[in-house]
Amino acid sequence: MTKSDEVQELISSNNDLRKKLNPANEKYYSKLLIYVRTAGLFYDDYEVESKLLEILQDILDAQNDGSNAEDYFGQAPTDTANQLTASFTKTSLHDRLKFFGGLFGITAIWTLVIQLNGQEKQLNLVPFILNGVS
Repeated sequence: MTKSDEVQELISSNNDLRKKLNPANEKYYSKLLIYVRTAGLFYDDYEVESKLLEILQDILDAQNDGSNAEDYFGQAPTDTANQLTASFTKTSLHDRLKFFGGLFGITAIWTLVIQLNGQEKQLNLVPFILNGVS
């Protein structure tokens, strides 16, 4: 099983377990999940998803004991997420460059397609490069 498969398995387990949350805990966890996954773009996916699953299991345990996520972790899911992401291992420079290279490639191709489908059907390099950089 590849690391990518393991990450997908963690995400699947996470989605299944989230169905067991009560509405208040679901709201709290959803905010935490979005914040951590967004901030986690530059961290190891497996580590991020493992921690999210661990937190979800803690919330479910607290819920079974009659507590809610706010009592267990604190009022603000963003504070919890910030503490969590501070402990993550950052991805390598190579992986970050691959991410930004892919992002540049997608935006550059999109700009190329738009320009070539326009009325003038010619390539203007300035917006092509600037759109890929921004």
